[in-house]
Amino acid sequence: MEREFYLSDDKFLKPCYRISPFTTKDLAENSCLNFDDSILKFLNNKFSSKNFIFTNTGREALSTALRFYSLKKDDVVTIFTTSGNYYVSSCVTNEIEKYCSWSRNIEKKTKILLIIHEFGFPYENLRDLKRYNFPIIEDCAHSFESQNKENSVGIVGYFVVYSFPKFFPINVGGTLFSKKI
Repeated sequence: MEREFYLSDDKFLKPCYRISPFTTKDLAENSCLNFDDSILKFLNNKFSSKNFIFTNTGREALSTALRFYSLKKDDVVTIFTTSGNYYVSSCVTNEIEKYCSWSRNIEKKTKILLIIHEFGFPYENLRDLKRYNFPIIEDCAHSFESQNKENSVGIVGYFVVYSFPKFFPINVGGTLFSKKI
């Protein structure tokens, strides 16, 4: 028997795919945990020379960094990734589009470089990107503890963005590190 399927363009009827590692069971267990400041100790140790703020999400952290630069609509954020793959998550591009446009290449209107350390693979030769003389934002959402050969992840960027649900079984939390928040 052959089946026929009807596919709707209704955005509320489209499937939703989630890649976060948390489950309902994790959330229930997390709600029973006692306060523990080990993450603060970890962050203070890792980024003792930088200031950081907690945000609700990694997207909010990225948005806060972008706001700092007073971007105009025709400005461009150039995105480099470790894989060079064309795909960039809409979590990132939608935040950028609130302020300006984005490109995968250096453009005349490029104002910022956004470096995405993808899926635990850090961008190599970060220090070399300083030759462009653009501010650098590092997106470490998927690379919490990763480091490159020159030991520069989280060091080169004026801002560094983290998203906790990408690494921990929680549904909220981000951090924005800066040399001057």
